[in-house]
Amino acid sequence: MSQISDIVAITDSYEQIHKIGVEFQKKTVESILSFAKVVYTLKKKCEQDEEKDFATVSQEYWGLSASGAAQFSKTGEHSDKLIAYSQSLPPSSRALYELTQLPIQKLDEHINIGDINPNSTVNDVKAIKDTLKETKKIIKAKKDKIEDDPFNIEAEDEEGNIVDAELVSTDDDQPSNKKTTKMSILEALTVFDIDINEVYMECLQAGKDKDLLSRAFYLLTGEKV
Repeated sequence: MSQISDIVAITDSYEQIHKIGVEFQKKTVESILSFAKVVYTLKKKCEQDEEKDFATVSQEYWGLSASGAAQFSKTGEHSDKLIAYSQSLPPSSRALYELTQLPIQKLDEHINIGDINPNSTVNDVKAIKDTLKETKKIIKAKKDKIEDDPFNIEAEDEEGNIVDAELVSTDDDQPSNKKTTKMSILEALTVFDIDINEVYMECLQAGKDKDLLSRAFYLLTGEKV
């Protein structure tokens, strides 16, 4: 069985799904993920059968509570992405469930730096999720501010406070007196003789994400492409 998807199919009988589930309950991280895939498949099968209730059948086959069956099903839905990291994941069905809620890039990142490992607890995983949520809130707040005023540039002062960025020019005859002029991003690009349309096309031809480029172009120019 080289692929999780090879283990069970929705065309299998209920009896076969039951048998496979009992077998995989006895294993480690791979078996948890495999069993979760089985539960997820049973859920999809029950959805096509009006005579079968997923929670009832799960309890009958494996003694799972309704919440337990839902948790395993959710894990099973994402088991294909987790199986590649099985040797780095904690052997806990609840921890694996929590990990399904991390984007694959973040999962890979935290495994590489050691934040997620076989000794990680459910609380460890929840802490990573909470940090990610806070980061998303900060990014969203900054994005909303940019959308409200797309031509306003922000920077941080020496103490880390957010301030309006300024382009500073100094009079050579009077070096101690600084003249500051606020400038929009588009005006700054013009000063550097940068053709934003040309840059957009070059990035597009280089294979960069079109939607992301279009958003960046709008923020810079106020025009849609």
